[in-house]
Amino acid sequence: MASFKSKLLLIGGGGHCRSCIDVVRSTGCYDIVGILDVADNIGSRVGGVEIIGSDSDLGSYINQADECLITVGQVGHGELRKKLFQSVRTHGGRLATIVSPSANVAESTTLGEGTIVMHNAVVNTGAKVAENVILNSMSLVEHDASIGAHSHISTRATINGGASIGEECFIGSHAIVFNQCDIGHSSVVSAAQVVRRNIPKKSILKGAASIQASPVFVIAEAGVNHNGDQNLAMQMIEVAATSGADAVKFQTFRSEDISTDYAEKAEYQKANTARSESQKDMLKALELPEDNYAELVKHCAINNIEFMSTAFDIRSMNFLLELGIQRIKIPSGELTNVPFLRHCAKQKLPIILSTGMATFDEIVQAKSVLLDAGLDISQLSILHCNTAYPTPFEDANLSCITTLSKLSAEVGYSDHTLGDEAIIASIALGARIVEKHFTLDRNLPGPDQSTSLEPEELNSMVSRIRHIEQAMGDGIKAPSQSEIANIAIARKSIVASEFIKKGEVLSEQNLTTKRPGNGMSASLWDQVIGQVAPRDYVADEQIDC
Repeated sequence: MASFKSKLLLIGGGGHCRSCIDVVRSTGCYDIVGILDVADNIGSRVGGVEIIGSDSDLGSYINQADECLITVGQVGHGELRKKLFQSVRTHGGRLATIVSPSANVAESTTLGEGTIVMHNAVVNTGAKVAENVILNSMSLVEHDASIGAHSHISTRATINGGASIGEECFIGSHAIVFNQCDIGHSSVVSAAQVVRRNIPKKSILKGAASIQASPVFVIAEAGVNHNGDQNLAMQMIEVAATSGADAVKFQTFRSEDISTDYAEKAEYQKANTARSESQKDMLKALELPEDNYAELVKHCAINNIEFMSTAFDIRSMNFLLELGIQRIKIPSGELTNVPFLRHCAKQKLPIILSTGMATFDEIVQAKSVLLDAGLDISQLSILHCNTAYPTPFEDANLSCITTLSKLSAEVGYSDHTLGDEAIIASIALGARIVEKHFTLDRNLPGPDQSTSLEPEELNSMVSRIRHIEQAMGDGIKAPSQSEIANIAIARKSIVASEFIKKGEVLSEQNLTTKRPGNGMSASLWDQVIGQVAPRDYVADEQIDC
């Protein structure tokens, strides 16, 4: 008696679909009822299976199958696969989990709905693979690793023990992710890349020739614009997260530890606060109670944004370390504070060093102090900065970003100009970390409110930063996917300028070049001239000899 075979509907009819069909057939468990693809391809066949409808016909065909499988390939982010997956669920469909008989999947692993494990892939003990994942041929997911939903682990890629791949990620062929490394969601690791450290969300890791190794890390600087009010601080976290910034940063200090009673305020501070109070009194009013910080860290986690804070003294730094900060920010005023620099370096965390008011030699000295105290150069980022609030455009001196790149550390920019033009320009100059003050309302009291971005402006800035990132590209000059279709339209082919008889010599007198460019390229002109016509050609007919 023949065993029951589940009826399977495939969604997506490209090259990946052909590979999926081979895996599906090798299981002997399914009868493929057809493929849904773009409408223009209806009636054609992929791997012997007919394309019976388009994606928009899913509701009509889903009841004809017991299960579905998303067979759209993924090179880059997984938005389309995710959308199709959700569409199947919306229509009440079930998604098959397919494992090739030649794959080796440990019993203690978990495989999510809609996942396909292709020929000779290995998934070792304790690994967790979420829904709608592609584990391509000969990929290796080691023990206790996790793969997020809608991700693609490509051919021969290796995810080592305990590593974590976020949702909608692409790990290219032969790429290696080291033990315990985390790859943030929506990241792309190109072929043959080796990942030895945690990678933030929406990263793009390409080859050595790539200009953009990872996305710009955007810090929304809340600073002291909360005015010591926890509720305002919580609202600022939400605004920063909504904007798409990677981190929201506060300032942590004890006024008695950083200022004497007789220290004066800066002129911009006098202009925006009570002139009669001392710097110490002003700072005291802006302190957040330490009891508030645990809630701020928790609120950042809930809103999927990194909590950061700048410490201005060693006691405050130790407090932040106890909270579990992921990186240290050293403000411009502490660049010459040798004991503070040494204490920061000994923590073995990434350090971001602002350089306002500094000379190049002072920056070199600060770098030396940090490295001598044990910091690795790979963990150091140096931000160009001007500490005038606001910074006049003529003093922004963005060319210093290029100058600082000579120090072999990652470079960035902390901006205090009005608006966001300077920060956008800094990215084109190579800034990989940017920092900008924001506020809930510029009319609030406080020393930094008037020079900060309001929520809509912060949203706009982050959006424009992401556009500039995309526009920067990878530095490889080649036709983009969006312009490939125009090649045949804009370029020219070699054609007959008049009737040419078989056996006639092809010459500049009987040939010319005309659009479209889908024939023999005009670049082959010199090779064609002097050849003998293999057949008759009428005027405007493309030469094919």
